[in-house]
Amino acid sequence: MIHATLLKGRTLELMARKKNVTFNDIAQYTHFSKTTISRYFNNPDSLTPENQQIISDALNKLNYKENKVAKILANFLRLPDGADRERIGNSLRLLF
Repeated sequence: MIHATLLKGRTLELMARKKNVTFNDIAQYTHFSKTTISRYFNNPDSLTPENQQIISDALNKLNYKENKVAKILANFLRLPDGADRERIGNSLRLLF
């Protein structure tokens, strides 16, 4: 148990130097996979309440801030075939 505590302390120290906390950082801190962290955001009911709480606590401890621009861009890249990407892209440019 001491080892895990030291690891989390060291992880916090390293992450404090970074500008943005990533899913990978959260995964390392919680010892969950990046897929599990993604599920927390996209389909939280697929996780147990205990795991949701562990991730939630980690987000608070690591001072996680959602990158809204990255989320918008990721959703844009996932548009289905046939979507009017040019029109949607022009609309996105108006936001920035």
